[in-house]
Amino acid sequence: LAVAASHDMGMALIPQMLIESELQKKELVIVSNKKLKGSRKYYLIHSSQDITPTIQKFVEWIYQELEQLKTNTN
Repeated sequence: LAVAASHDMGMALIPQMLIESELQKKELVIVSNKKLKGSRKYYLIHSSQDITPTIQKFVEWIYQELEQLKTNTN
């Protein structure tokens, strides 16, 4: 997933520990620092290009869906 994201093939939701090298080399950027409750931390990542309004809207939608899923499972 990280390789695909770094080649402009989309975004990935992935633990930061798996992409430390890519983040340091600025091949990937964390799109949002919003934290989700859970035992693990995941980050939505994208290539180091500018975050467009379309990407920002997608990020907001993902978090809304995750919040809804969390509400429905509790």
